[in-house]
Amino acid sequence: MRKWVLGASDPEMVQIEEVLEAGGEDYGYAAINGVRCHSGNVYRADAVASATHWVECWAAAGCTLIAVPIDHHRPGDYGYLRGPEHYLAASSLGQVLEVLEVPAMAHHRLAAASDHCPAAAYRGLCPGIEPLALRAWRLQGRAAFQGRSVEEVEADVTAAIARLDVADPLYLDIYDMRGPIIPELPEALLVAGVAAVAGLLTDRDGRRKYVLLGAGRGTSAGPEAVTWFLEEYCVYEGLVDTYGSPVRGYGGGYVRI
Repeated sequence: MRKWVLGASDPEMVQIEEVLEAGGEDYGYAAINGVRCHSGNVYRADAVASATHWVECWAAAGCTLIAVPIDHHRPGDYGYLRGPEHYLAASSLGQVLEVLEVPAMAHHRLAAASDHCPAAAYRGLCPGIEPLALRAWRLQGRAAFQGRSVEEVEADVTAAIARLDVADPLYLDIYDMRGPIIPELPEALLVAGVAAVAGLLTDRDGRRKYVLLGAGRGTSAGPEAVTWFLEEYCVYEGLVDTYGSPVRGYGGGYVRI
């Protein structure tokens, strides 16, 4: 009997939950003291003794030997080093479908590409994913999540792209978008195919961080941007608890408390 523990909520995790629900699987959520984890603390969850599969989460004290990690965020995860050509198998959703022996539907593939390597998917590097269809799917999903119209979200994306046109480079093809939060900047970077450092952002637990977005294969900055961010920018700024993936094209680091 499988027992799944699910990490922080996002569009891909919602689809994972729907797949598990349809299959009659037993699942719950990673939590700390009864409160569901968010992206900032999801790998410090309370132990669940009966859990067999941890999806994008882990227990602070470690997990039992029978526990299987379903993930692509950290070095050593099954999907961590897999590129856009393997987006479905690399994604957490794809790994769940594989365990359940359930074939992927079109919306599963869109969700997998969108979560695992969206910049590459927008450049047409994910087999079977049409960039215009991906953009429409992402805009509809973001609008529904925010309770706004697609037109409103798209207007914010267009405005953010205009901000990129006048932004200064921070390093080579990486723009400096640090400062006030710009609505839909992550989506604008994906559409434009360029990278930027943004922040200071505040996690739900109050920790502040800088992030690198819009890098990876197919973009002007490439995977090397993540290496620069982690090995040079984060070190220079004294950031801690850094994370990132050159293959997937993102990175982040927290301001030392």
